[in-house]
Amino acid sequence: MFKEQWQSLVALVLGLYVVVTPWLIPYFSPASTLGPAAMWSHFVTGTAVILVAVLAMSEFRLWEAWVATLLGAWIVMAPWTLGFASARVFTWNSVISGLILILVSLGPLKADSARSA
Repeated sequence: MFKEQWQSLVALVLGLYVVVTPWLIPYFSPASTLGPAAMWSHFVTGTAVILVAVLAMSEFRLWEAWVATLLGAWIVMAPWTLGFASARVFTWNSVISGLILILVSLGPLKADSARSA
């Protein structure tokens, strides 16, 4: 069972991490802070990632992988879209977290296309 759901577990942990990041990073790097829009974006996006991961753990559907991929893309683009790209710690954090989520989400999509072929 774990073999089929490791991607969802990684996505769940990433979602939790994205939710707590606006409070976690300033704790270790006090000079780094986020504005309210970026904080809300992290909270809402991380919560959505958690919900999609939990749904995928209960019964996987292909749309869940697509939604997680899109959420990962938003996490990557958020620093420039919301204007916090100058906060390098948060920018790198967003880019790395988003790319990991995208890569983890593309795994089930690739497996599904291989089964279809």
